Amino acid sequence: MTKDTKTHIGIIGAGYTGLVAAYRLAQSGCQVTLLEKTNELGGLAADFKLHGAHLEKFYHFTYKTDNYLIDLIKELGLEETLHWHRSSIAIYYKGQHYPFMTPLDLLKFKPLSIFDRIRTGLIAFYLQRLTNWKKIASYTAYDWMTKFAGKNVRDIIWTPLLKGKFDKYYKDISMVWLWKRIKVRIDSKEKGEPTERLGQLEGGFYSITNGLVEKLHEYRVKIVTNAPVEKVIKNSATGEITVVTPKSEFQFDKVIITTPSPVAAEMLADNQEMTTEYLRKLNYVNYLGAAVFIFSSRQKLGDYYWYNINDPQASFLVFINLTKLVSTEKFQGNYVYYIGAYVPHDHEYFRLAETEIINRWVSYLKKMFPDFRDDQLLEKHLFRMRYAQHNMDVGYEQHIPSYTAPAKGVYLANFSQIFPDDRGLNYAVREGDNIAKLVLGDIRNEI
Repeated sequence: MTKDTKTHIGIIGAGYTGLVAAYRLAQSGCQVTLLEKTNELGGLAADFKLHGAHLEKFYHFTYKTDNYLIDLIKELGLEETLHWHRSSIAIYYKGQHYPFMTPLDLLKFKPLSIFDRIRTGLIAFYLQRLTNWKKIASYTAYDWMTKFAGKNVRDIIWTPLLKGKFDKYYKDISMVWLWKRIKVRIDSKEKGEPTERLGQLEGGFYSITNGLVEKLHEYRVKIVTNAPVEKVIKNSATGEITVVTPKSEFQFDKVIITTPSPVAAEMLADNQEMTTEYLRKLNYVNYLGAAVFIFSSRQKLGDYYWYNINDPQASFLVFINLTKLVSTEKFQGNYVYYIGAYVPHDHEYFRLAETEIINRWVSYLKKMFPDFRDDQLLEKHLFRMRYAQHNMDVGYEQHIPSYTAPAKGVYLANFSQIFPDDRGLNYAVREGDNIAKLVLGDIRNEI
């Protein structure tokens, strides 16, 4: 490769990591081809239209601490459309709605004894000030809360969250994951305010996705949709990398894979340069899927934006009243709600008909909100994704695959590598930037 030769880079996956990496590499003069298995761009931020407005299929918002995402919003000229709203949170437990935002709310939370309420507050105070996650890395969240919060607090507050988020793996999840989730929310609060402020763009995350796509067109990035990659094969003799899809083969100098790790393992398994250890790390990462029901209604349900469902009999984790956070005006005056659940790939939610899941969840909503009326429902949409949340168990950091694969010129960038951080579009943007910098550094070293 000479200084006059443009490096041709293939990027597999058009989520935000892939889109941002493509943008940065094309900005730096590389020839880039982006391959996406579906006909949609944006990955977890993919959208659809509800009452004429763009809306994410899987609920998202922006934290005050999302510096990488906010910087990208500014770069795309969207800063004026980003508005910050005060969140509101409640717990649904044994038929009751409990506000759960302030120390006073905690002190009034009757399902816990006064001793347990004080204990819970002290634990939250400790975790939000903890900076060295290695102090808690040897504990699962379940065991740590058992030891320091007690069984009653664990079972009422934390076990429903862990079960709802990680299903049958709930006892295996590292305490580091729970600490990070708590800390991000606390750090997003304005001084003196009871809850975090969450950002929403006027055009939703579609504004960012569309802005990135416009940049890719400007830099002549080739975008190929409906192109599921089957294999990535490195030719050790020529250094060329072949990416195989059902309809075509593509030749690249370098390839970045942004898919979930087990999917990457299938693509790379036939390479002679691959090692058993690297493939083991790729396959070590275990993922849960997500099912999300979005509906609109003429009816206002509840007084809070976010409801944690702390009922072991519930068939979903969270109920979100989006139009408690943003105006109904965007949706022609209607209220918009999300229901979400995380489940293993073998769960019935990936087999049942959409109507069966929707009917089950609507039935539970009638327990939460006795005045719920079916005749007020308008649009109903159900979306499912198999790779939504990766599990982080104790010692997870020892199994993280490197960004550089053993097959030279092949790179991996996905959420499995960002520990102790959890998934989020902010980190997708960061990883897109980071993998682009790594690849550009390697290109410079090779010239």
